[in-house]
Amino acid sequence: MSCGCMNNSGKNMGMNNMQAESDGKKVVNSGSSNALAILNERYAKGELGREEYIKMREDIIKDD
Repeated sequence: MSCGCMNNSGKNMGMNNMQAESDGKKVVNSGSSNALAILNERYAKGELGREEYIKMREDIIKDD
């Protein structure tokens, strides 16, 4: 179970598979998938705090 971040720091625990949800909720398009992959990577590297990450993620998903 990986978010594609290739980071084993543990900072991204609980953030796996943020791009699509299997229970019928929002599935993002490829442009948003790329944006989310970059966002997940930045969060995993510690460049973003949790609150900033969540706000940015919501903005990306909302724009679909």
